[in-house]
Amino acid sequence: MKYNTRKILENFRIPGKFISTEVNKTGLINDTYIAVFDYNNQQTSFVLQRINILVFTKPVEVMANIDLILDHQAKKVMLDPDHPDPKRGVLKLVYANDERSFYQDTEKNYWRVYYLIENTVGFDVAETEEQAYEAAKMFGR
Repeated sequence: MKYNTRKILENFRIPGKFISTEVNKTGLINDTYIAVFDYNNQQTSFVLQRINILVFTKPVEVMANIDLILDHQAKKVMLDPDHPDPKRGVLKLVYANDERSFYQDTEKNYWRVYYLIENTVGFDVAETEEQAYEAAKMFGR
């Protein structure tokens, strides 16, 4: 299904002027897009996701949990003097205009936006033992 991502993004507190969105073809559950905005002549990218409510049947509760987890992780990273780059250490949500961590459209779709952490790589499936180990290590922190 095609969505008017520009219109959806207008419901989030994203600074700057919309440039584009493109489908992110990775991921197994949610519909994911990469959105680009221009702010003061600098391009910033965001991750826009339509939450799959067939998998996440309570999206409001899911987003409340994500909000709590990201807040906890951000505080932990900021207090870690050995962390190499606290600004890149944790995902950051972009809140909707109504101050919620998600936006619900007129078709009952739930949407969320994160700042894209530039120059990172994501894997849908661990391809090596090292990748599996690193993923487990991150979840164990």
